[in-house]
Amino acid sequence: MRLILFIFLLSFTCQANIPPDKLKHAAVGFGIVLMVGEVTWQLTDRMGLSIFTGLTTSGGATIIKENYYDGKLGKGQKSSGDKVAGFAGAGYGGVTMTVKIAHNIKKENIEFEKYNFKTDTINK
Repeated sequence: MRLILFIFLLSFTCQANIPPDKLKHAAVGFGIVLMVGEVTWQLTDRMGLSIFTGLTTSGGATIIKENYYDGKLGKGQKSSGDKVAGFAGAGYGGVTMTVKIAHNIKKENIEFEKYNFKTDTINK
């Protein structure tokens, strides 16, 4: 998981033409997906629900921040580029979450098969 996070951050920082503001929006979108998705995964063990919950929460937070905080309250610069950056970060987070959960499922299946093999050989 640390390697995936490192690669994500490195891929964003290697692009010199991306403004720091957009990087922050992408990083927050990425973080929201991972946090909400992980909590949902721990509670339900359902991959699709975990990713969907993370993506919708991140997308909703991005839209609310841009339309309400920046638009109506006027405390920031309303920008469609910020929305795109937030959604891009959420997309990266969704892919990362999918890879992480698939890896965990594969690991659990291998451990389960080892356990079954051990109990089968003991019982014979």
